[in-house]
Amino acid sequence: MKLNLTPGALEAIVEESIKRKIGARGLRSIMEDSILDIMYQIPSEKNIEECTITKEVVKERRMPEIKRYREGLRKETA
Repeated sequence: MKLNLTPGALEAIVEESIKRKIGARGLRSIMEDSILDIMYQIPSEKNIEECTITKEVVKERRMPEIKRYREGLRKETA
């Protein structure tokens, strides 16, 4: 699975870290807060190709954009 972060998502993470007055470890905390729900959901779904984190995911706690393999076109992984 490929994880994408949009430029807006990166800016939102930085803005949140400045607002909270936290350093690099805080960036990890913000990311985890943003994707906590899907961290448990995605591993059980074998048909997910890409997950894109946007500004709205970070700021508004929306669900990330998920791209799934089309039936019959699933890539094999080693």
